[in-house]
Amino acid sequence: MIMAFLQDNWDTLKMDILRMFTESTARGSLSSFNVAFMGLTPKKSGEDIKIIDQSAISLVGCLYKLVSKVLATRLRGVISSTILGN
Repeated sequence: MIMAFLQDNWDTLKMDILRMFTESTARGSLSSFNVAFMGLTPKKSGEDIKIIDQSAISLVGCLYKLVSKVLATRLRGVISSTILGN
């Protein structure tokens, strides 16, 4: 659900997430990922949705999951040439 939220709202979140990646790369630390996002998801569909018709979700660990996916994707290309089989 968290990754689906990020995908659905990528246009809104993209600049903030990319800035955190850039800052953490420049510092060599993941401390900028120690943040939490709160998101609202509608309980019902329709045009007249009020704030009371929303459910809050916490996205505390979503950036760590995103970092692990990015690292795994980047390592996939070099890991086979780095680690030799038995």
